[in-house]
Amino acid sequence: MLKQPLLENLTRLRLPGFREGLKEQWENPHYAELSFEERLGMLVDLECTRRDNSTRERRIKAARFALPASIEDLDLSPARGLERSFILGLTQGEWIRRHLNILVLGPTGAGKSYLACALGEAACRQGFPVRYHRTSRLLHEIMLSHADGSFPKLLNTLARLPLLILDDWLRDPLNAAQARDLLAEGPAPAGDHRRSIRPSLHAGGHSGAGGGLACPLSRSHPGRRHSRPAGSQCLSARTAR
Repeated sequence: MLKQPLLENLTRLRLPGFREGLKEQWENPHYAELSFEERLGMLVDLECTRRDNSTRERRIKAARFALPASIEDLDLSPARGLERSFILGLTQGEWIRRHLNILVLGPTGAGKSYLACALGEAACRQGFPVRYHRTSRLLHEIMLSHADGSFPKLLNTLARLPLLILDDWLRDPLNAAQARDLLAEGPAPAGDHRRSIRPSLHAGGHSGAGGGLACPLSRSHPGRRHSRPAGSQCLSARTAR
């Protein structure tokens, strides 16, 4: 079979990784030393890797993170108050599979938003669709959806997400309508897998680093007592200056 028609057919089949890998094999004589099965396996692996990378990039783009954050660029030095093993454990996504939540605590400028986006990016790598929202902007979007009648559709969209990140969580006081909307958006109904990273201070907590707050997923901070809902499990990521 002629090379150019073969390349065109691979393009039609939407196999760009396979196509580029095949061209490389033709141009590099060292591949001739490999068996047909070995060369075919390399092409299939290349196509699969390319598709996985493209899917991950689409997830990250769809998440609309506020910051281009990643765990690799996260400062995990002891002075930051973050436990390396704990944070790296969160990147595996088991807490999402177990339907748990995270509340990231710390003073202004400590890096709560960056940590939340980094954990969200790690979730994208693990195959979870993610969406990032600033709480105030989400509340505004909800208000507009009530006005045009699209609130049920918006709520259903949010409920289908395995991971929802709410930044600046309860930074400003809520009125009664906003509280009802967040309660409608927040607790997941039975069978719903949506959970949240909430990288901000919870209403009623202390404003300093390590303030004790009620949260579904928290790790006790020294010198603070934490309340939690009955039956919930608590782990907490704490940031410090």
